[in-house]
Amino acid sequence: MSNQQTVTAPPRSSFVTVLAWTFIVLAGFSVLIAGMQNVVLAFVLPMQDMDDMVGMLSQEQNMPAAVIFFVRHIQAIMLFFLVMSIATLIASIALLKRRNWARLVFIWMLAISIAGNLAWPFFQYTMMSDMLPFLGDLEHEFGAQIQMARYAMFAFSCALMLAFSWFSAWLIKRLAAPEIRAEFNA
Repeated sequence: MSNQQTVTAPPRSSFVTVLAWTFIVLAGFSVLIAGMQNVVLAFVLPMQDMDDMVGMLSQEQNMPAAVIFFVRHIQAIMLFFLVMSIATLIASIALLKRRNWARLVFIWMLAISIAGNLAWPFFQYTMMSDMLPFLGDLEHEFGAQIQMARYAMFAFSCALMLAFSWFSAWLIKRLAAPEIRAEFNA
């Protein structure tokens, strides 16, 4: 008879498996899309042409600063999205393998997404306000409808932000739960 004790690993929850596979699929598509966007930006839309367009629009039409910033830094922004997509894919695969670092990365990514969700409707509202001067005669002719559409989009963005933030907070709570943490410490 041996004196060895067998240690049994905690059962693997379907929550972690489904979460990991969901993000593997989403991140996989995201890597594909972000990769294609980076290729298009690198080979189809030369930055010199983008800079010329931004210069023309900012001088002739007084474009909002946020639009100018986005267009001028589009390559860096798209590269950032590609890197984040790859990082999410790697973390998702590691989450499926029950690596604790991946669980912690997911908690941080979800927390950052909550912050972004909370900021987005206000950024959107500011951008829409900055774009009103570009409507010209349309604003005078359809002012009430445009205002109503702005408020409806803002309300929808806020509702969506709250839903995504709540869901992200719920995922963080589940990933931090003792029974889930036990799966990663085994």
